[in-house]
Amino acid sequence: MARLKAGEAPIIFGDGRQTMDFVHARDVARANILGARADANDEVFNIASGAETSLLESAKLLAEVMGRERLAPEFAPERSVNPVPRRLTLTTKAEQLLGFRAKIPLAEGLRELVTWWRVERDRAVPAASPAAAAS
Repeated sequence: MARLKAGEAPIIFGDGRQTMDFVHARDVARANILGARADANDEVFNIASGAETSLLESAKLLAEVMGRERLAPEFAPERSVNPVPRRLTLTTKAEQLLGFRAKIPLAEGLRELVTWWRVERDRAVPAASPAAAAS
């Protein structure tokens, strides 16, 4: 977000085809409430959106949300920290036993994240500026 805000292209480590299964924190919280209310005991559930999104797609969507859609991502060498190329979660059990299905689309979640980030950044800037410290 900082790079996009500064007019710089986002950086993707690797070719951008690596995927994630993003889920909003409110959806996770709702899943926990459904789990607490369910009759299921000693069960394990995958809580996710069930949608696979590439890093390239997510970078483009973030740029769009921030009004920087013309900034094409730059690519850097892939990091060896996390060599898993695809992440897609099967959520069938959570749907069947809890009635859980993610509701918040990735674009909406990113818009909320960017809004929060801007507020927090603006809050931090005055406190960190030399003029504010002198006053």
